Amino acid sequence: MRFPINIDRNDDTGLWSGACPNVRGVYATGDSLDDLKKNLSIKLHQQLNELIDRRVKIHTPSDVEDDDQFIELPFRAIAKLKVYEALLSRNISRTTLAELMGVKHSQVDLLLDLTQWTRTSVIENALKRLGYSVKMELVDLDTNPEFEIGGPSYAQD
Repeated sequence: MRFPINIDRNDDTGLWSGACPNVRGVYATGDSLDDLKKNLSIKLHQQLNELIDRRVKIHTPSDVEDDDQFIELPFRAIAKLKVYEALLSRNISRTTLAELMGVKHSQVDLLLDLTQWTRTSVIENALKRLGYSVKMELVDLDTNPEFEIGGPSYAQD
């Protein structure tokens, strides 16, 4: 899942600034382009968590062209967003999901936190309880470099 970002450099200060137009409130600055992208990625994860906490629908980001700048969410963050989408579409609460999974409510909170690492089996279990299954695909990065995964270090697999 790729979120397009708009980037600008202030020639006077040398600072980079950017925003993610698909998620309100995601904007950041950085001393370098890499620093800016890292800060934007952290801010994106925080804002998505905020939307999840408020039970707001998260819209699929707009398409990214080959030459566009973007932030790509890591696998687990995407899977967690799918759990969240399934909760909303089935109109199921976190408490009900915890009961269906046989876990404590706090474990569902951790499951839906994009900044927390969660075992794939836990995500699969949640999706199964919601009537979904996980389908994975192995991609050769040598022949498909567009599938390289990014995101802040705390959110990577």
